[in-house]
Amino acid sequence: LARLAHSGEIPDRALLENPAAGISSVVVESAKFPDRPPSVSIRCDPAASETLFDATDEEAWRWMAERLSGVAFLEAEPEERQIKRWRYSKPSAPVSSPYLAIETPDGSICACGDGFDTGSETGLEAALASTRALLDSHPW
Repeated sequence: LARLAHSGEIPDRALLENPAAGISSVVVESAKFPDRPPSVSIRCDPAASETLFDATDEEAWRWMAERLSGVAFLEAEPEERQIKRWRYSKPSAPVSSPYLAIETPDGSICACGDGFDTGSETGLEAALASTRALLDSHPW
């Protein structure tokens, strides 16, 4: 997360998708939340996140800055920056269907999430695909 000195070149759109190798998106937070100062979130892909997990904040920032050197609004050093780390996880034994639905005399019990096999790359994508499969399969 980086707070910029000024909003000069920030685009009106709130998202730059796949702007560079290893960077999955740059979300312009101040476009989503106008009351915030000019700020962006830089999100790395799973491989880069794993590589950078043990890096110092300075090493992680330098790695991202090098890859985003062509993005005009990130050219200047930010006023403030905060590196957040997390590991992407995948279920060790995904359920072989995209969701689980059990019919009972009292109604249905349904479960979906990233532990179901949807063929998606990340947990978030799997959870969304699982939910979509469930919603598309039942006449609600």
